[in-house]
Amino acid sequence: MIGAVMGKLKSTAYAIIIILIIVGIALLLKKPTTVPVPLSNAFVIQLTDPPLVPAGTQSLVIGYSNLQLHEAGASNSTGFINVNQSGTVNLLELINFTQTIGVASIKPNTTFNLVRFNITSAKIEIDNTTYNVSVPNNRLTVRISNANSSAKGVLIDIMPSVIEVYSANQTIFVMVPSARAVVVGASLVNSSSATVGYKARKAEQENKSLESIRPNISIVSASLSYSGNTTTLTAEIKNNGNSTVTLKDLMVFGYMQTLVGNIINPMGDVPQMPEAAGFGDLGSGYGTNFGNFNVSEL
Repeated sequence: MIGAVMGKLKSTAYAIIIILIIVGIALLLKKPTTVPVPLSNAFVIQLTDPPLVPAGTQSLVIGYSNLQLHEAGASNSTGFINVNQSGTVNLLELINFTQTIGVASIKPNTTFNLVRFNITSAKIEIDNTTYNVSVPNNRLTVRISNANSSAKGVLIDIMPSVIEVYSANQTIFVMVPSARAVVVGASLVNSSSATVGYKARKAEQENKSLESIRPNISIVSASLSYSGNTTTLTAEIKNNGNSTVTLKDLMVFGYMQTLVGNIINPMGDVPQMPEAAGFGDLGSGYGTNFGNFNVSEL
């Protein structure tokens, strides 16, 4: 009788072991695999970030997708290649650090002059409370400074500002991204840095390269006028630097006063969400450009 029971227990144990092994094999078969890019063909896309955030910020996490590189000399319709990688990154962890967010397999001696990607989401944690962050311009296209065929990667310095505004009696956070990019030399690319998610302290030569292309623009004057329900913003922007600056958005912050006849609403000023308007290239050298924007229903 005891032998029979032990036999049953052994059979049950064997069955459990067999089931566990089968399940384990099935899980291994379902696990996605990635084929690493040969180092000789690898072109890394890295991110670094010195953010301007509200006091008490503990994290600023963005989601990214649609990473693309543009080959110099090619048209906009045919020159972009897809890197096919997406993910999330905590920008507060990248102060003085870089993180690899994508690795492309390229042909030798290819020169890329643009990199672009989408910001799919953004969340900020302040004093242990997490808030959604609005990103008005969530498609970033960044020119790569000093692009050349010997480069083995690109480092994007995203430099976002997160601004706290009030609308409809609630706090809203808006992220205004600004970006620049420099090439990554072959000496900084190895099997570790060519792995998505890899972090490293920013190299001194990268700091110098980024500093050399720091934008230097100023608003000389700005005014608002309105006609009917259309408000026009006129701004004079000056490029004080020696390189081309592309101004993607000009945001207006302010308060709205409602009128009853000719009397201002006694409720006073109502804080409003920022309004954004498109702009364009400011050109190189010491130049001044003007732009008119229609910002409706401020």
